[in-house]
Amino acid sequence: MKLYQKILLISVCLFGALNLSAQHDQLLKFFDQFQGKEGFTTVYVTPKMFELFSDIETNDKDFNEVSEAISMLKGVRILVLDSVGSLTYNPIKLYDEVSSAAEKINYEELMVVKDGNTDVKFLIREQGKVIEEVLLLVGAAENFVFISLMGKIDLKKLSSLSKSMDIDGLDYLEELEKY
Repeated sequence: MKLYQKILLISVCLFGALNLSAQHDQLLKFFDQFQGKEGFTTVYVTPKMFELFSDIETNDKDFNEVSEAISMLKGVRILVLDSVGSLTYNPIKLYDEVSSAAEKINYEELMVVKDGNTDVKFLIREQGKVIEEVLLLVGAAENFVFISLMGKIDLKKLSSLSKSMDIDGLDYLEELEKY
């Protein structure tokens, strides 16, 4: 292959990777946009926290299952609209905005659950056959939840993890077990 063709191929690959990174940054900016704003709760669990947690040794089978699931995670971001009473934010609009942005940047819809007036959407981002991120979106007239789980993700382990943690919105991950 000629030198200029190699340079062109490398440039295209780098541009593609940078483009995906920039697009993913749109979702991070969404989190940052609401961090510290009244009516929103934001949580970011760092990779170091997961690393420390996975170093704990015990003979408890349930804890070991949770630890195994957690060891593959590299970060969790949670954004929850606490109440809509006095806020000017529309939970359905927030849900639609994130859902639309995620689908534009190559997140694949994994499952949609409609329960009354509540919509729950699971989206994934894959690299090859490895799931690198799971997005959980919940939108209803009075509720908005956005959870991003990053790392090498096993959906069955993730579902079992949701049962052991008491985090608002994470209980929807149990729906994955049905599929």
